[in-house]
Amino acid sequence: MADIHDLSKFQKEQQQKGQSSQPQVTRQDVMDAPDVGCARCGGQLFIPAFRFKRLSKLLTGEAEDRHVQLQTMVCASCGLELGSQPKEEDPIEEGKTSFDE
Repeated sequence: MADIHDLSKFQKEQQQKGQSSQPQVTRQDVMDAPDVGCARCGGQLFIPAFRFKRLSKLLTGEAEDRHVQLQTMVCASCGLELGSQPKEEDPIEEGKTSFDE
C-alpha cells in the first residue's frame, strides 16, 4: 500500500509503464481520496507487520528450507490485517484489541 510520501515514486512508475498520457495523480488527489477503514472496527490507522512463510527446500531446490517475509498492514486498534474480513465467531470485545491477548 502506497502512502502519500510514495506519490512521486508512483508517478515515476506510471511514466515508466508508458502511462504518462493518463492524467497525473496529484498530492491533492490523494488527500481528497476516501480513507480506508478497518473491516472490523472502522479504524483508519494501520501499522506495518510481517507475515512469514516457510518454503520447502524441495520447492526451492536449496539445501535448507527458506523463510520469506511478506509485509502487510494491521489495524492499530484491533489488529485485523488490512484487506481481510473479520471472523464471525471472533467478534471484537468492547475496549479490547487483539494486541491485548
